[in-house]
Amino acid sequence: MNSYASFINTNQYKLFSEFCDACASYKYIGICYGPPGVGKTLSAHRYASWDIFSGTEFYPSDSQHHEYIKASRMSEGTAVFYTPPVAVQARTVYREIEALRERIRISSNEMFELNTRREELLNNTKEKREKEREQFEALQIGKVRNIGSYSSCAEYETSPTVYDIQTESTALRRKIKDPTQLIIVDETERLSAASLDQIRYIYDEGGVGVVLIGMPGLKKRLARYAQLSSRVGFVHKFDPLNADQVRDICKELCPSYFKTQNGLISADAMTAIIRMTRGNFRLLERLLSQIERVLEINKLSEITLEVVEVARENLVIGAA
Repeated sequence: MNSYASFINTNQYKLFSEFCDACASYKYIGICYGPPGVGKTLSAHRYASWDIFSGTEFYPSDSQHHEYIKASRMSEGTAVFYTPPVAVQARTVYREIEALRERIRISSNEMFELNTRREELLNNTKEKREKEREQFEALQIGKVRNIGSYSSCAEYETSPTVYDIQTESTALRRKIKDPTQLIIVDETERLSAASLDQIRYIYDEGGVGVVLIGMPGLKKRLARYAQLSSRVGFVHKFDPLNADQVRDICKELCPSYFKTQNGLISADAMTAIIRMTRGNFRLLERLLSQIERVLEINKLSEITLEVVEVARENLVIGAA
């Protein structure tokens, strides 16, 4: 199962989404914390629609940096999702976040419309230029009546030229504002004091909210940095799934076994799944994948307690 492909709109995601909306709307710094595997990263990735921005075309070379992007990549995204590398330096944090914000800007509707118009004008101008070059060459060899003295084809070319259009579009691009409203930083524990201060600096530049995601204890750690903690406006605890939510996710991920009237799963098996995963989405997804594998290998059609136990043995989730 692919986590992003199988995303489920849980109640925890709805609460997280409201939390991010508030941070973006009020331009506050927010802290989101919770144990590993409950869906923090997955929810942040989903909220920012970051699958749109993770393709290689968003890492253009310097020579391609100002080229237009494909129509299929147009987006109304306003949130940046950033995961800092281990032991990242403060100046790298700033540079990488700015690069991610540029991805948002170059995919905005305003930029897309500008680039579409630019491409249309360039195509028309290139056709005009080719015709004028043919006319100039004919003029030079005396095939047409002399209509003036031109030392080069560039002098003969009429406006607007390709250079004129490229210069104008570059100037217009620079006027398009960064649409980023929220910067989401995952794995905040990786950031040093200097890197956290760099995040504060980005926030103080204005115009954006910030969400810092991490493990339990993140709020206490950030409290030691008075300049940063004084800017925190919201705190959100990402809780594990409850029993009903685990059942709902099982129905979404394995509909052929969980969506029937009585279900092709015993009550003991369902209870064991809830107990083993302890509301951890990541563990639940992995356990269900193993359960499907056990059923397929043994050509079984019902999830029993024995099937769940065999699937658990193939995972490192400890004793239930």
